[in-house]
Amino acid sequence: VVRGVDEKRLHSTRIRLIKKRNKLREAIDQVENYLDTVKDPVDRNILRLRCELGLEWKDVAARCGSTENACKVRFHRLMQKLE
Repeated sequence: VVRGVDEKRLHSTRIRLIKKRNKLREAIDQVENYLDTVKDPVDRNILRLRCELGLEWKDVAARCGSTENACKVRFHRLMQKLE
């Protein structure tokens, strides 16, 4: 039976989680800002479907009314712009 809580450890864990949550929120804001700069709605949709929703290429293509290869090419071109 474990009793008691190490308050100091609990506090430091909470602080770490808050910092990680804040970093994640910043990253999400950066991604949203980038998506706002993508002018082509098809490109924006491909990014969201693949990265945000994690869909497979066949599903991305089906939702975009395109082929897998066409979606992949557009996606990779967008990723190259980020580098």
